[in-house]
Amino acid sequence: MIELVIFDIDDVLCRYDRALRLRLLSEATGIAIDRLEDDWLNSGWEDAAEAGAHENGAAYLDAWNSLFASTLDQEGWVRARREATRPDPAVLSIADALRSQTRICTLTNNGMLHQECIARISPDIVAVFGEAAFTTARFGARKPDIAVYQNIIGHYGTAPDRALFIDDSQRNVDGAIRAGLHAHHFTSAGTLQRALSQFGLSVPAP
Repeated sequence: MIELVIFDIDDVLCRYDRALRLRLLSEATGIAIDRLEDDWLNSGWEDAAEAGAHENGAAYLDAWNSLFASTLDQEGWVRARREATRPDPAVLSIADALRSQTRICTLTNNGMLHQECIARISPDIVAVFGEAAFTTARFGARKPDIAVYQNIIGHYGTAPDRALFIDDSQRNVDGAIRAGLHAHHFTSAGTLQRALSQFGLSVPAP
């Protein structure tokens, strides 16, 4: 029996537009998009943040501004992320239907600033998941590190074989399987609905 269903956020519960986010941040700061990509997203800096490198959101933003000699405020950072994050009603409906059958939570590769501001970034997701809307930084590792799956199921006191993980990244799915969880490689709301039914979880067809 599945006791916990863990959802990725980006490109599962929502559509994430990275290019739009970069453009909005570039407009807000004057930093070139190529530099944002190279020094922030592709350098390992954000990977470390997603693994818990910063104690809290303020430390994340301070470090981000130090990286670029910038003065971006929290609202500017949140606005760019929010505008680039569009909820998927069909998948959110599936998650909502699961609440009466099992526990649900999210696990997205993101840092502590995202964790602290998630209700402003993704209010539709928080409306379904409440305080169980988590980023990986909250658990001190990032997907596909086995530790992050172990830490989140440990938080719930759930055995690995009683947890189901859902992600659009095959690498992250493989990491969950290595940690002993059941896992589904997300491609659409319809295939997710059918996969859930195989675990005895009944949700309406999208």
